[in-house]
Amino acid sequence: MLMRLSHTGAPWLLLIALLISGCSYPQDHLKQDNLTENSPTDPCPGATFEVGLWVQAEGANRTLDSPEAIRALVQRARATGVTDIYAQVYRSGRSWFTTSLADDSPAQRFGQEPLTLLLDLASQGQNHGCPIRIHAWINAYALAKNQDAPIVQELGEEAVLRDRYGRSLLDYPASGAPEWAKGFGPDTRGIFLDPGNPDVRQRIIDVAAHLVSNYPRLAGVHLDYIRYPYGVFISPDSRFSPPLDFGYNEASVSRFEQTSGRTAPRAEAQVTDADVAAWDDWRRAQVT
Repeated sequence: MLMRLSHTGAPWLLLIALLISGCSYPQDHLKQDNLTENSPTDPCPGATFEVGLWVQAEGANRTLDSPEAIRALVQRARATGVTDIYAQVYRSGRSWFTTSLADDSPAQRFGQEPLTLLLDLASQGQNHGCPIRIHAWINAYALAKNQDAPIVQELGEEAVLRDRYGRSLLDYPASGAPEWAKGFGPDTRGIFLDPGNPDVRQRIIDVAAHLVSNYPRLAGVHLDYIRYPYGVFISPDSRFSPPLDFGYNEASVSRFEQTSGRTAPRAEAQVTDADVAAWDDWRRAQVT
């Protein structure tokens, strides 16, 4: 994916400081100043646009799987005027950097971390051309089909979202269209973590903080899939009938009902419009 950003806008237009409410990780690890320390902060002199290139870790090209592919990426990016590379380094519970917080086997494939090599090559200036800023792109709550992700193994099945019928996404069919909710499926097939689980949120914070602390040349942390899945063709809301939405894990529902005094709109529950609105607001607050 290639996007041009007007250089008149703030360079942080697509960068997010990860601060999730209700979590206790020291905020100093996530200050924007830390994201820019020792990293290139401006495009080449005279550049009219900031040009961002999103690089997937997996897929048809698997760009981060070999030194040759990473070198070719940087060379092509410089030749085409790219100023910022958003490199997908955390996806489906796997990481392309060394960490105990994920399955980091992709980081060991060729004897050098893909992220470190990318930072080394992109930071070169002078005869190599202008430095390129590198942003760590992470998929926050989406695990694709990876039921064996370390976070699921460590936190258990309650780390994974359940629908309003109490069914876990671990039990969903590959089509994403369950028999118990005719005509509906999540907009993105696969396994999603529960943002209402404080331990899940803490893991995402820890991953971002690890990147910021250990890779000071990064220009930012780019968050993707930092949301709940929801029914196709409708906005994420509990009012539609029959709705198929998520977050109905027992612990999350209990936390909501204890703090709000309202009833979560699970299947067959007798609820008011005020209950539904409070539930939707509470879930939004889990990912803010």
